[in-house]
Amino acid sequence: MRIRILLILLLLCSVVNAQRRRVKAAPKVTTTIADVDSLMRLYRFEEASTALQTLINQAAKKNEPTEELEQKAEKIRIGANMLSATAEVVFVDSFVVDKSNILSVLKLDKSNGSLDYWKNIFELNQGIGKDVQITTTYINDFKDKLFYCYPDSTGHTKLFCRYMIDSKWSAPEALGIGDDESDEAYPFVLSDGLTLYYSSLNTGNLGGYDIYVTRYNTDTGEYLKPENLGMPYNSLYNDYLMAIDEANNLGWLVSDRFQPEGKVCIYLFIPNETRNVYAMDTKDGQLCRLAMIHDIAASQHESKNDVIAAKQRYKDMLASLQKNSDLRMDFTFHVYNGIVYHSLDEFKSTKARQIAENWKELNFKRKAIMTELAKNRKKLPSDPSLRPTVVKQENALEQLDDTIKEIEWNIRYEEQIKLNIYNK
Repeated sequence: MRIRILLILLLLCSVVNAQRRRVKAAPKVTTTIADVDSLMRLYRFEEASTALQTLINQAAKKNEPTEELEQKAEKIRIGANMLSATAEVVFVDSFVVDKSNILSVLKLDKSNGSLDYWKNIFELNQGIGKDVQITTTYINDFKDKLFYCYPDSTGHTKLFCRYMIDSKWSAPEALGIGDDESDEAYPFVLSDGLTLYYSSLNTGNLGGYDIYVTRYNTDTGEYLKPENLGMPYNSLYNDYLMAIDEANNLGWLVSDRFQPEGKVCIYLFIPNETRNVYAMDTKDGQLCRLAMIHDIAASQHESKNDVIAAKQRYKDMLASLQKNSDLRMDFTFHVYNGIVYHSLDEFKSTKARQIAENWKELNFKRKAIMTELAKNRKKLPSDPSLRPTVVKQENALEQLDDTIKEIEWNIRYEEQIKLNIYNK
């Protein structure tokens, strides 16, 4: 009997020891910075904060630097604050385009002023990088104010404004927005002429570029302290441009969130006169999805009729723009920085208008040659006899291009003389 009891006790001890060994052998779960980043991308900022604090504590115990971790902790804090104040916005549609081609989709009624590409307004030079060249400029509906970005002496891009005075753009004036180390771009001004939206890259952002709003103080002659627009307008990625078509009650947001390199998503939304925030908990994830614009349909809850009406306004606006374009925009001719003509009637110089008529005819001829050349090049592999014709057309096109280039210089010379802006 005693022997049996001893055997049972020995067996129990063996089981307990085996369990202890298994517990000790269990792999230790560790938190990594990749885990924190993953939680941040899901907008689970509270969990990300807890996980990051573990890493900070571990680094402190090992006397390792924690500066980068503390910077990420600040980003998490910013994200959590933004998430809790996410604005209610109804998104109507979205379009994915190349970052350099956003104006192929983003259209505005002319009463809102006009957006154009930086490279179309200013003459290019080697000192201006591609990132600046593809930014957008803004000219108000009176066409007497031009807003744009330009690198300052430190290389940071800042916002500038020029005024049209006596048919000539004034010297650039810095808007004085942002600190010395920040970069600003993509300006857009509301019809009041005072409210300015723009994007900025600075240390206080949630992601890369964030969108800000400020207002010009007519009493002081300065802009007020800019405010970050928060979510859903801003994200962990680059949010570049906010534009409001007040005539059609349509808003535009350009962001590269969830997009491959070189692409952006352009969101069409319904602007709100006042900012209302979502009153909901973050635990079920619904607010997170709305804040990151995970699914535009989720923002349309109980707003189906508003969405249908907004889509119709957008469709009507496109039709109106196309009609006006067919009636008035015969061509695009850049006379000078910020001065672009679309018809012969716009020329102030009689001589420039006469030369432009010839230029227009030569461009029609060039287009015809290009069309025939393209057809012959396509047939050439199966019909080598077309080689002399192709060579002849290529030579004619080259000569025509040289002639057109010379004529364009003469047109600009005559028109700039008339406008008193020719730079000798």
